[in-house]
Amino acid sequence: MSKNNSTQRRKVLKSIGSGLAVAGFGASGTVTAEEKSLEEIYKQARKIRQKTGEQEQFVEHLQKHCTGVEVTTSEFTTKARTSDDGSDVSTDRVKKRHMEGQLVLGGDYTHTVADYRVDLDGGYGTGEGNEDAVSISWKPKDYDMNNSGTHTDNASNVLLKQSGFNGALWTFDDWNACHYGCDGLWFSVGTRMKRLTTDTPRKVQATYQSVWSDTTAVTGMSVSGDGTVTMSVSTTSEADYEQIHREVDRESFETNL
Repeated sequence: MSKNNSTQRRKVLKSIGSGLAVAGFGASGTVTAEEKSLEEIYKQARKIRQKTGEQEQFVEHLQKHCTGVEVTTSEFTTKARTSDDGSDVSTDRVKKRHMEGQLVLGGDYTHTVADYRVDLDGGYGTGEGNEDAVSISWKPKDYDMNNSGTHTDNASNVLLKQSGFNGALWTFDDWNACHYGCDGLWFSVGTRMKRLTTDTPRKVQATYQSVWSDTTAVTGMSVSGDGTVTMSVSTTSEADYEQIHREVDRESFETNL
């Protein structure tokens, strides 16, 4: 991961990293959807990535076999704790953890896969006590997902917490993953959805929510009709509650695939 390109298209975020893709899938691509099911294509692409660790090869396989593929990437750092008066604690260790999230969409003529890979670069002691939250979501009118529609890769510290017709939420145990350092660590979460409408554009969103307070936990999420994600939070601190609900930074693109 490059740490020197933040002045270009990629962004450095404070609390939450998010990718927002606006997509309409059509008849473009290198092969027809009938040659191989999207589920098989996605499964094979994940096998290639798991074996090599290379995101580029994962994307290339999707590009070769899907009717359309789009990618959006954000770089971000987690937010340091704040003191009781709300001021930043400049020496907090959490500031040292750099992350990159990449949202990939691939599709055939009826279904879409959304894959969100998170790469971490953090030294000793950059994990925090409570789990971070990772989500993929969409407008309820755009897609539907069955009970077996979620996936994870390289994710020994990731647990599916919630899934439904409008998205999925996972927790990431960054304490175990990063307490002794997590340079070069990556994991991915994914969903496979059935499209409910031919209207475009359709929107898919991926978010990473850092939970730095030991007394705060993300207990679930809700998705509004316009696709906005709201995290359900358990905390005894008003300052913690306000910080975890700060506005999500978004990247978006439109496509006519």
